Amino acid sequence: MSHNTEEIYFNSNATNKKIRLGKCRLDDLFPHLLLASSNATIEPTDNIFTATFMLSRLLESFTNCLVVSDNEKPIGALRSLDILKEYLKKPNREFFDKTLVKELLSTDLCIVDTRTKLSELIRKMKKSELDFAILQHGKGIFSTISTRRLVELGTLCDTNIVVSQIQAKNITFCGKNDSIKKVILSMIANNTNVVIIENTPHVITSKLLLEKILNELRAPGKIHRFLDSKINALDPYMATIIPSYTTIPDMCKIMLQMKHPYIMTSSQLITPYDLGLILGR
Repeated sequence: MSHNTEEIYFNSNATNKKIRLGKCRLDDLFPHLLLASSNATIEPTDNIFTATFMLSRLLESFTNCLVVSDNEKPIGALRSLDILKEYLKKPNREFFDKTLVKELLSTDLCIVDTRTKLSELIRKMKKSELDFAILQHGKGIFSTISTRRLVELGTLCDTNIVVSQIQAKNITFCGKNDSIKKVILSMIANNTNVVIIENTPHVITSKLLLEKILNELRAPGKIHRFLDSKINALDPYMATIIPSYTTIPDMCKIMLQMKHPYIMTSSQLITPYDLGLILGR
């Protein structure tokens, strides 16, 4: 996403001055994260069923990833899309019960320290294509910066930038009669966790798909037919429609009140991750 020339500012605790948000250090922006993490973690020897269960209920962090930790040290990440991609190859209960997290995890983590500036954090998150970062603030001491933490930060920023000034990104659509398999393939091809049902405000997310897969796993035999089902069986989420003059802080406040934090205008879809990337400009 690109933006106009207007800056985003933050009232720095360290300097007691209003400075450009992207230049702020993480220990100034997130002092509470020096003591507490904000992402769910899983062990590499856990199975994919456990990971799917956790991801399907991952509401507090606004992320689509689990941190994989071994002896409390982060060693990788497991994305919802990683599970869905492998599920297409093995659409059966055995895949979830016998496949281990370590077989699907990505080791390309975004690791920063407390002196890192927000703009550098966002640059590294983009490069890793993960929607969270690992914050190292001592030898062997780690916490995480989730997308939700970035949205919370956005409520405190000082800017008049409105949603109409944010360049629209490419949106992935699906038809009302498409199969679930086609939707998953589209997500993977476009590297996205969100697909909009065309001509509607309804969204299908990787989290929603994992929720429905868990339901199918509880009914013996149904999991084999799930991929051929139509998307109208999914009960999709509804995005919140906002006016084009909504500011970034107001968008962040709206998202924090939503169970399914997806915002739409007449031409845009904005996710928590999108807002987080905007803050580091």
